[in-house]
Amino acid sequence: MKDATKSIIELAMNNDDQVDPQIAEFITKALSGNVPQSGNSQDFCSDEPLLLKMNGAAKKLGVSRVTFWRLVNSGAIKPIEIFEGVFRYSYCDLINLAQQRAQYRPKARGRAASA
Repeated sequence: MKDATKSIIELAMNNDDQVDPQIAEFITKALSGNVPQSGNSQDFCSDEPLLLKMNGAAKKLGVSRVTFWRLVNSGAIKPIEIFEGVFRYSYCDLINLAQQRAQYRPKARGRAASA
């Protein structure tokens, strides 16, 4: 991006009193090349319900109810008790879990090829 373009964007942003300070900070960082590598989970959460039942949460992750229950028992997913004995699961927590697990690289299995 040309320096003149950056200057115009910064000037417009600084002279607009309706620009949210957090957005202005993000734009300033982006103009200097400091953009976060992974997307913010809040970006994905805006159109979804905050809390999901177990079946819905398992479906969003693309796993069976049994696998989902194992994730809960292992502590990978934390249930939220909304009433006594009634649990729901945060959609944003599911997104965060998926992003963390996407970076997981399993160890190589089998014997190493000998030359």
